[in-house]
Amino acid sequence: MENTGPLRLGSLRLSLKILVTSFIVFMVLGYGVALVKIYHISHFSLDEAQLYYRGDEASEGVFIPQTFSSLLSVSHVHLFSQPVMFALIGFLFCFSFLREKTKSIVIATAFLGILMNTLAPWMVRYGSSQCVFLFPLSQVLMMPAFFLMVFVILYEMWRH
Repeated sequence: MENTGPLRLGSLRLSLKILVTSFIVFMVLGYGVALVKIYHISHFSLDEAQLYYRGDEASEGVFIPQTFSSLLSVSHVHLFSQPVMFALIGFLFCFSFLREKTKSIVIATAFLGILMNTLAPWMVRYGSSQCVFLFPLSQVLMMPAFFLMVFVILYEMWRH
């Protein structure tokens, strides 16, 4: 088989477009559920996030700090699932028409956000409570990168 040039998303067969689109839809749904979970835990409040991870026996009701085991369990799942999700989306994104430098920056930004998101609970729980700012900062890195990649993939794939 002769190489006819780089693979382009718009040139994929219909079955692959349906597969990729279905995968992306479920990744977006998964991201949405994660945001609902974050809202359920913290109501997008830094004080609530701090309380969730560090605990506070003095407040109304008893808030017990997250245990080492609990943080380890969440980190374990996140360190497997988030990189796989972003790697697969990023792999598809690499076939877009954007400049190589742009694609590299978007992908690196997403993975920096993953690292920050994984370290944030540990930093808040065992380091300084002031590290709570890492939670929204990690989302500022991950979310735009994720949705930009998703948009570019779907746009380029279906515009033809």
